[in-house]
Amino acid sequence: MKQRSKLGWLGMQNVREMLRLKELQRGGINFTQIGLSVNAYRSTVRDYLAKALALGIDYQKSLAMTESELREAFERKLSGRKVKDVEIDFSYLAKELRRKGVTVHLLWQEHLKKHPDSYRYSQFAERFNQWQSQQKISLRKEYKAGQWCFSDYSGVKMFWVEKLTGEIHDVELFVACLGASNLTYLEATATQTIGDWIGSHVRALEYFGGVPEIITPDNLKSGVTHACYFEPEINRTFAEWAAHYHTAVIPTRSRKPKDKAKVEGAVLIAQRWIVAALRDKTFFSLEQINAAIKPLLEGFNNKQMQSYQCSRRELFNEIEKDALKPLPQYRFEISTWKRAKVNIDYHIEYKRHYYSVPFRFRHEYVEVRVREKIIDVFHNGKPIATHLRSNRKGFHTTVKEHMPENHRFVSKDTWTPQRLINWASNIGPHTKIQVTRLIDSRKIPEQSFRAVLGILRLEKTYSKSRLEAACQIANQFGVTAYRYIDTLLKKNLENIASPESSGQQSTLPLLMHSNIRGSQNFH
Repeated sequence: MKQRSKLGWLGMQNVREMLRLKELQRGGINFTQIGLSVNAYRSTVRDYLAKALALGIDYQKSLAMTESELREAFERKLSGRKVKDVEIDFSYLAKELRRKGVTVHLLWQEHLKKHPDSYRYSQFAERFNQWQSQQKISLRKEYKAGQWCFSDYSGVKMFWVEKLTGEIHDVELFVACLGASNLTYLEATATQTIGDWIGSHVRALEYFGGVPEIITPDNLKSGVTHACYFEPEINRTFAEWAAHYHTAVIPTRSRKPKDKAKVEGAVLIAQRWIVAALRDKTFFSLEQINAAIKPLLEGFNNKQMQSYQCSRRELFNEIEKDALKPLPQYRFEISTWKRAKVNIDYHIEYKRHYYSVPFRFRHEYVEVRVREKIIDVFHNGKPIATHLRSNRKGFHTTVKEHMPENHRFVSKDTWTPQRLINWASNIGPHTKIQVTRLIDSRKIPEQSFRAVLGILRLEKTYSKSRLEAACQIANQFGVTAYRYIDTLLKKNLENIASPESSGQQSTLPLLMHSNIRGSQNFH
């Protein structure tokens, strides 16, 4: 199990999220829950928020700062302040907290009016939590209206069958449940990947007609952990979704079954009332499954609960509907993130298309956000470029403002067409011709630098003589491409006799690979 971050190790992306969640604290989010969301210790959350308060940095101000500026601000030493030790009536706090609308933060404010020199909120809340943990009485957890929503996938799956082939496709069952009213949402999805995971949450909140303060998913990999380099704990796309809907994601704790008892109960009941009712039906598409689930879900939510003497829908309309925050004006647009390095031609690559960034960021690492139609590039947390997505492989999307000035000073470390041609000349005349043709084939010379450098660096892997021979064949057949030359060398085909020497018709040499079938496959 990975240890949570300690002070000094926390990334600035998580610090920003911590400050955002602090603004939601009036909804009942405490330091422990914020720590679970950003994968940090409660003491770390307390220290960072105390520093942020002393520095006058809130969530909006943090967005205007680069990650370096934010890190530097938090590294400054702050002078402490003396706190007067005041006795707190914890029994009174526990009693008052049962009243609707009362929070620990509100009780702290009332306490501070009577004792101005008493503890700050973090210490006040921590002492109260310590007192609660020492109490031996175990009470059933009660959820306040509009505060919690739990989500998970059912262990029981359904399936649909292709009519033509008979192939069976398993589907996942997503379940979401509101904490106070138990109103439940269920739908079938093709997978548990991030797109389906977030899409299910979007539709669940639209079904509820509002947004709770906190979303508590089980520790699903799509929502909580993934292989993203710069957001290793809470999936960055899921965190963006939470920010768009002004809610907080606080996953369940490992080996803490009480954290997800509500949704597991909903999953079990939904399996009995919905999945079991459809067990003998055959479906031929995912849409048919969801169409069959919809009326059964309404019946389930309208069924009377014995403990409350009313249905989930009735209880929702009575206590929770008005407590939910309104939905945002627009649906969340799902995006993915990747880390990229800016090449010498000041372009980054995504699916073999190249997008420009300001030339001063050459050789720097950047974060790339990929949306349905837009590519956004960030450096040090700040946006530096935005492009329309293109599916044209091998082409460039270049903004003129990203290019260097024509008459800028050229240093010894700057790549220029002439410098690359001179390098090719040292290898041989055929390499020089290949490089020159490749540079001339682009409207902007810098767009060819990536391929040119790829060709020239083949000298290190093979040799000058072999690279020169491969370029000779490419030039004879009018080919200007790094991949062609690289394949010739890999397959040891650079010594093929030229058409001029053999007198045969000029045909491109066949580059064999696993996707080409030989004569033995034909009759």
